[in-house]
Amino acid sequence: MRTKKKRPCKKCRVGKKLLIAFCLCTVIGTGYFLLNNDTPDVKAPPVTYTVQTGDTLWGIADKYKADNQDIRVMYLQIMTDNHIRHNEDIHPGQKLIISRK
Repeated sequence: MRTKKKRPCKKCRVGKKLLIAFCLCTVIGTGYFLLNNDTPDVKAPPVTYTVQTGDTLWGIADKYKADNQDIRVMYLQIMTDNHIRHNEDIHPGQKLIISRK
């Protein structure tokens, strides 16, 4: 005698489909996050830089910026961190705090 296989109830089939869709979205979302998160959230400790003769803020910003960072962002960050106003000169011996990612 052959027994009939019981078909899962309609709610169970819907639940399985939702679970599969959820897992798929989680995997895709995690992959997207990992691929598009180039820089970690951990910041390196700030550096104290002593200005040398001939240094410019642009040159210092270029030296300390991250590879994928716009130099203008680093330039403005140095100005903000050190309370330097636009067009204000820097002088040899002056100490600058440089925050890095």
